[in-house]
Amino acid sequence: TIYSVLKKTLNVKQNVDIAKFLKFVPYLKNKCIDYRPKKSKVLTKTEIEKFVQEALEKKFLLMKIILIMGIYGACRRVELLKLTINDIEEKSSAVIVKIQNSKTHSQRTFVISNPIHIQLCRKYYILRSAYITNLRLFNKYVNGKCVN
Repeated sequence: TIYSVLKKTLNVKQNVDIAKFLKFVPYLKNKCIDYRPKKSKVLTKTEIEKFVQEALEKKFLLMKIILIMGIYGACRRVELLKLTINDIEEKSSAVIVKIQNSKTHSQRTFVISNPIHIQLCRKYYILRSAYITNLRLFNKYVNGKCVN
């Protein structure tokens, strides 16, 4: 907060941009006693597998599918949001997913090959197709039913 105020004040009153001083921010962070860098919380592989295997499907099937797709494809939130049923191709031993509009403006493809994950995906697609009329892959999921 102090850095932000200092930066604005110096820019307005003295016409000095302190963002150009690259060593200044690390210096301030080192001098601040209470500064704690933010660390992202990361799930381990065992935690992910435990969730996929043990969480109730009636309540968490959609979250499981989003987790599986996000990990296999290293997807961003917006990429998952923009997925449609046309981007999914089911094979007998794999699910092929195409990411159309990525941040890098290039199409990406990834394959889900784990039999348990494929089975979960198929379960969601069947459930989804029974209730949904739009093309979005992920919709609201409540009490074991997809909602349009």
